[in-house]
Amino acid sequence: MPVQTANSGNGPILSALGTVIGYIGSEAAPEHLFQRLLWPQRFYNEITTFHDVIEVAFLMPMGGPLYKASLKTLDRFFVNGLFRGSELGHMLGTAFFHDSKLEYTLHINGTQSREHVRNGLLVEAVSLMEIPSENPTSTNIEACSKPAKIRSRIAVSTLRITNDSGHKRLLSHQIGNETGAVTLRIYAALLLSEFAGLVTGVVVLCIWRSSFASLWFIPATLKLLNAFFTIPRQHMITVPASDTVNESESKFEIYLPQHGFLVVEGNTSLILQFFRHYGHPVRGRFREVVQIITVVGFGLVFPVGLFCSVVLMPTELQYVWLCYQLYCCASLYIYRYYGGQSWTSTAKAVARGWTRPIANMGENTVLLSGEGDTRLMASLTSTYCDSYAHGKEVLAKLLGQEMVPDGKRDLEPGPNSAVVRRSTFPLAQKDPSLIAGSNTLSSDAPVSSQTECEPSRLKD
Repeated sequence: MPVQTANSGNGPILSALGTVIGYIGSEAAPEHLFQRLLWPQRFYNEITTFHDVIEVAFLMPMGGPLYKASLKTLDRFFVNGLFRGSELGHMLGTAFFHDSKLEYTLHINGTQSREHVRNGLLVEAVSLMEIPSENPTSTNIEACSKPAKIRSRIAVSTLRITNDSGHKRLLSHQIGNETGAVTLRIYAALLLSEFAGLVTGVVVLCIWRSSFASLWFIPATLKLLNAFFTIPRQHMITVPASDTVNESESKFEIYLPQHGFLVVEGNTSLILQFFRHYGHPVRGRFREVVQIITVVGFGLVFPVGLFCSVVLMPTELQYVWLCYQLYCCASLYIYRYYGGQSWTSTAKAVARGWTRPIANMGENTVLLSGEGDTRLMASLTSTYCDSYAHGKEVLAKLLGQEMVPDGKRDLEPGPNSAVVRRSTFPLAQKDPSLIAGSNTLSSDAPVSSQTECEPSRLKD
């Protein structure tokens, strides 16, 4: 009995359907999938519930039409100069190291300077926090008084970053290290993310004994290869308490469109790493080339499969390939519009930890893990308001400021902007010489020699 090829029966119709599915799916494929690919330690860091397993196993396949997202990712590599050679170009703003596009402004002694939040892990985690529809009654969250008319509910949150206090109750809220080596747990998660493709490939191999089964094994192979050659990341640092005695604390005020106002406070050296180089790839040309090749490989998976389907596959296999591509296309849309960017990620783990209060701690706290024994505490408290203006009032009280009318504000935060105010605390106010040591912590931010100021006098 002759083998039916793609040109027999319904071959032309199936070929046309494959082309249409490829077009629709490529429009939905987000570039974020390649951020997940190139930093698996961050984006497969929290798989603890059955819901997490379902998300990974059925909604993260990369065997579909990713050629458009792959091309956009490669374009960013090219624009940033990563194709030019070893240690050339920069990775910020590419799939290697995402740029949040947020900015903050440093206000001190009448001077202003803008800087970028850059990757901002904790800022992303705060933006994932849900705002309740009604004011909560929890003892660790203060509720605003309700205005006459609700326009838009926002949060005014305070995030405090400190060194680990060694509290044993925090161990249950410890977040896994995202800058270390790829572990067996990550490899297992990568295989799980291609569960449907691997099962389909095994079925094709067992029933048809066809070499085309390799098409369903390629995505998992590329993911494992990419993870094996993943680029090392810069680790989180802690500063001994003895080294921060002479260091003034800082308050970073950030406006997040998805959340509201955020004030990050703590020692400058502990906070600035999350706005600068924490998690940045450590340059290594061989690993960079391998990972760029895997991005190209995922861009070619669908075109190669479509060619084999149109020209070489039997009609039965063509049906199987089309059904798999239809499933991948549906998964891409669900991933894109149901928050797939944060699924099983470190930011999601931090946000989830903040929603589980610790008894007698007085605030929601998580423990961030770094390399070795490096650990930091991140504590979040929130106040919920029913309008943007009311949120600004609460923020002003939090910062100990007088409200400034909108028409007289020097800087009104836009949807992609943030404001930072650095203030000295009582220890530095008593002895201004103690502030001198803090100037070396932020070499790229201009700091006036007259550093002493009163927080109550800071203006917007």
